[in-house]
Amino acid sequence: MPMLLDISELKKYIKLQPNNILAYGVWSVTYALAGRYEEAREAWSEVLKIDPKRSVEKVFKVSPFSPDSIERKIAAMHKAGIK
Repeated sequence: MPMLLDISELKKYIKLQPNNILAYGVWSVTYALAGRYEEAREAWSEVLKIDPKRSVEKVFKVSPFSPDSIERKIAAMHKAGIK
């Protein structure tokens, strides 16, 4: 499965805004959709460093993704063991 976004571009963006939860969430879901679950969990750990109580559902409520694709992304995150 192709990557959702270019990880190198996300890393550049995160350097500019290191506390951007949405950027880390997108990074994590990109890996989860590609079946790269360990990397998805590593990226999600950055979200939890910023906000330890943040859930996948809370991140995707403010995401740029279309509503019809959010369920698939949340399912991929859950499959990666991310709640």
